[in-house]
Amino acid sequence: MRTLILLEILEKHDRPVSKTVLAKKMNLSESTIRNIVRDSNKEGEKSGFQIELIRGQGYVLHVKNQSSFEQFRNQNENLDRDVYNQEQRINMIIAYLLQVEDFITIDQIANSIEVSRNTIIKDLKKVTKILQDSDLTLEKKAHYGLRIVGEESDYRRAFSKYVLTDYYLTPIQEFKEFRDLFDLDELRTIVHDALQANELKMNDVAFENVVRHIRILIFRALRNNFVSSYQHLKVKPSKVYYQVANKIIEWIHGKYEIKLPSSEAMFLSAHIEGKTSVGNINDEEKQKVEKQLKLILKKLDNEFSTYFENDQVLRNDLLFHMLPLMKRLYYNMQLENPLVEEIYSKYANVFVIAFRFSELVEKQYGYQMSRDEMGYVALHFAAHLERIKSLSLGKYKRIVVICTTGGGSAELLRLNLENIFSNAYIVTASINNFKQYKNDPPDLFLSTVPMESTFCNVPIIHIREWIDEEEMRRIKDIVSFQIKHKKSNTSSITGLKDLFHEDIFHRTSCKDNYLELLNKRAQELVDAGYAVQGFPKSVLEREEKFTTVYRNGVAGPHAMKLDAIKDSVSVTICDEPMEYQGRSIQIIFLINLKSGHLFLHKELSRLLLRLMDNDHLRQRLIQTKNFRQFMAELEVLI
Repeated sequence: MRTLILLEILEKHDRPVSKTVLAKKMNLSESTIRNIVRDSNKEGEKSGFQIELIRGQGYVLHVKNQSSFEQFRNQNENLDRDVYNQEQRINMIIAYLLQVEDFITIDQIANSIEVSRNTIIKDLKKVTKILQDSDLTLEKKAHYGLRIVGEESDYRRAFSKYVLTDYYLTPIQEFKEFRDLFDLDELRTIVHDALQANELKMNDVAFENVVRHIRILIFRALRNNFVSSYQHLKVKPSKVYYQVANKIIEWIHGKYEIKLPSSEAMFLSAHIEGKTSVGNINDEEKQKVEKQLKLILKKLDNEFSTYFENDQVLRNDLLFHMLPLMKRLYYNMQLENPLVEEIYSKYANVFVIAFRFSELVEKQYGYQMSRDEMGYVALHFAAHLERIKSLSLGKYKRIVVICTTGGGSAELLRLNLENIFSNAYIVTASINNFKQYKNDPPDLFLSTVPMESTFCNVPIIHIREWIDEEEMRRIKDIVSFQIKHKKSNTSSITGLKDLFHEDIFHRTSCKDNYLELLNKRAQELVDAGYAVQGFPKSVLEREEKFTTVYRNGVAGPHAMKLDAIKDSVSVTICDEPMEYQGRSIQIIFLINLKSGHLFLHKELSRLLLRLMDNDHLRQRLIQTKNFRQFMAELEVLI
């Protein structure tokens, strides 16, 4: 278990140990060390230790509870070494297989990944399915072992995804030696100069994707693995991209004495064209894509009650993203997005839109966007919603803050709120005298004490007395949400607590598999009049495209569209964790919201993030026995 090895090294040193030293001692990369430290600290929260990073020096071990720490070590020293979840193991198995040229035995894989032979055998079915989805085959041969076979271009895409992420797996010796000696800075300089010489531009993400591709190309070519053809390209890349590719190929030939075939030049040219900014795309093509983009945004506005089509900044940003994206879709060379999981958990509300956007793109052009590409698109929609929020907040001119404290506390509260409402005149009032504003009401009331939701038709929003960054974000979201619903003449605005109902709350043994349980809970929402008829099918479709099972046993499934009859969240707490795609699940929030309620979706995402990141709060919620207890604990979270 690598956590134990890490702890043993840190215990032996009185001074902080740098990432470089740890990487050398553990035969791992520095990025892998960071991941192990992160996961070790999660375990340390309940096992009495913490690994602290001292900036500029390294890592140091703090033992906070010696008995818990010793118990953790004793329990794990004698356990079987199957210490990874299924998703991690599968990624590691694929990464290992991609690095070897010939057949490899199950025992060799098990020894390298530090899991049992039986575990590898159980995981191979899932490995085979994932490889098939990547157009690769897991070949099995008696007395020889396993190996991956397929087109070289498909092989390299998988290599980029599974090997270069470098999460836990120690690279095999051959690739480790290549990686350690490879001069990435020199390659970046060559690519940069070649692009500049031909007046081409790339953003940083696209640039690093191209560098990553060339690095894989060189590693594979040194072992005589070449792209033999690229027949599925309907047209050849433009001349300017060949010029860049040929400059890079000349450098490869001079440095590594590799003569690449013309098919490799075409393959590299297509990569470069698909990741170059729009400056070299003709006006006619731009206008055509812009017209189709406006139609897609109009359809999204109708479905989600948004204002995307009227946002010129969003249209321009998406256009500049879409034009090279169309080339990437055409060449089947989409951008990798190492932050896609983080983006999804943080912006789950706009991922709903990004998924629908990708469906409309596929319907229009016949090409399917990857989840990684959807992550980048989701960020553009998130930026739009932030702009709308800022504009909304600027419309408030007079705000009254109702609070029980006076003096310095009230003044500090007022000053903090001025950071949110920069155009507003803000005054504080006590709960006893705020009714003086009956004849001259402000634009908004904010209250640190629970009150009615309105006074003289002016909304009253409950806020905390101490405003930190999280509370500032919450206030911004809920106020902009109020404005939106005021415009649409919505009489009642749903709050987070109003989404939960006793008839759709369950504490159960969770004996079904995850998808069966989701289907059952989704149908229950339909039967109870909360959801539309197609809700169960939409939820399962959504889950199959991109799982909504997050970290630390928390899941937040939802449908492909927001079209609820009544805003609601079905809650299922499992007595014992269940597993799906190698991830543990113990509490499920099945989200069912109306069109236009992206704010509520964001509030729910924020709630789920707090549960993921706080073991104490999550366990208190999971241990509740009934709906009344659940709502009491939820009050603390909200």
